[in-house]
Amino acid sequence: MCLAAAAAVSYYERGRRLLKGSANGRVVDLILIEGDGPYRNRYYPVVEYYAEGRLYKKRMNQGAYPSRWEIGQKIPVVYDPADPARMRVDERGMIRYLPGVLYAAGGILLISGIFLFIRFALRG
Repeated sequence: MCLAAAAAVSYYERGRRLLKGSANGRVVDLILIEGDGPYRNRYYPVVEYYAEGRLYKKRMNQGAYPSRWEIGQKIPVVYDPADPARMRVDERGMIRYLPGVLYAAGGILLISGIFLFIRFALRG
């Protein structure tokens, strides 16, 4: 399971690697969208940022209730230099180390399992 999780995180991060540009964004609006279900009300931030000499303004796909953001809050963003309108909040932090940790844990568990299997199989 560790190896599968590491592969999933690696795949997720591979898509983010295209976002090589970085900028300082600012939350300029919070849009409340009401919906159905247990998480029906969510605030979506609208972020503006400069990329490649132009000002971009985009509503984020990640919403939260209560809001994790405040109007005027500065947030780091990453974007695709070929298409600066394609951006995300830069939340990479520790997730960049997660695949390596999961691969190592999976490898250790796999080697331990093989060792124990051989040990008990030779016991007779």
